Amino acid sequence: MVIAGNYPAQYTFSIWYFEGEKLDMLLENNEDTLANCLGVHVFEKTSSFAFAIVEKRCIKYWKLDGKKLLLVNRVHVKEDIMDTQLNPDKNFLLFLNEHGRVYIINKEVKTI
Repeated sequence: MVIAGNYPAQYTFSIWYFEGEKLDMLLENNEDTLANCLGVHVFEKTSSFAFAIVEKRCIKYWKLDGKKLLLVNRVHVKEDIMDTQLNPDKNFLLFLNEHGRVYIINKEVKTI
C-alpha cells in the first residue's frame, strides 16, 4: 500500500506492508518539489511492486527492488493533468489534460 501526503514545498509517500493484523512501514520518501501529489496508482500485474505518482505536469514511475526504491521513469507533459485512471487488467495509465485530451501510457511507458 502506498500513502501520500502533500506539504508546502514537498510531498511524501510511504510504502506499507500489511498481513493479517500486522502493519509495517517499509520505507518513506520525500519529494522536494513545488508540485503536489495528485494521485497514486499501483500496478498489480507486475513481477515486482511498481506504482506511479501523478503530479500536475509529471508522472513518476517507481519500483521497489528489495528494500531499495528506484525511480524507473518519468513522463513530463506540457499541459496540466486533470485526472488519471489505471486499467487494472492491462496496466494502462490513462490521463486527461486540461484541454480534454486523453492519453494512454502502457507499462513500457510509451504513449499509445
